[in-house]
Amino acid sequence: AVLDDDEEAARILRPLRDLAPEMDTFARIPAAELTSVHMDPPQPTPAVSDHAMLAALPGDAIAALLRTVGPGADTPVFCAELRQLGGALRRPHDGALSRLDAQFALFAFCIAPSPDAERIGALATTAVIEAMRPWSTGRRYANFCDRPADAATMFGPDEWARLQRVRERCDPHGVWVAAHSVGPRPAAAS
Repeated sequence: AVLDDDEEAARILRPLRDLAPEMDTFARIPAAELTSVHMDPPQPTPAVSDHAMLAALPGDAIAALLRTVGPGADTPVFCAELRQLGGALRRPHDGALSRLDAQFALFAFCIAPSPDAERIGALATTAVIEAMRPWSTGRRYANFCDRPADAATMFGPDEWARLQRVRERCDPHGVWVAAHSVGPRPAAAS
């Protein structure tokens, strides 16, 4: 997003456009069109996904990603996207998740119209994340967790402890149910 006039937007985008992208969707759009920017299907579509929060994206990480999902890769992955994090996302604030402590979020998904496609897609998206493990922070991002995951991995230790205290004080009987439970941290395997 460029919050400036068209001439400044063109100047900012020139280096990207000079790369001759396969698609150039940069344009001024009305607020009502914001939901279409990501080009998600307009109707619900069965899919399977996985993700990683990346501490860095050096050249060898880019090479590993391209080997897995780049041109010529034999994969059913429909989309693997990197979202640059930073700015306000990295600055601590007073919230359940005080900041996203990563440089990039990697999200990979496969369309899964059948149980076989779901199984194959789960393996393929996991392979993308495994290829990027050396650069992963090990943390998860709740909005990208479509599979069961330890919710404690979505928060720092202080945030997790604070969420558990709130849960104990406000919902000691566990009436509130969420996709990622804020219950006790699972015991470490011995």
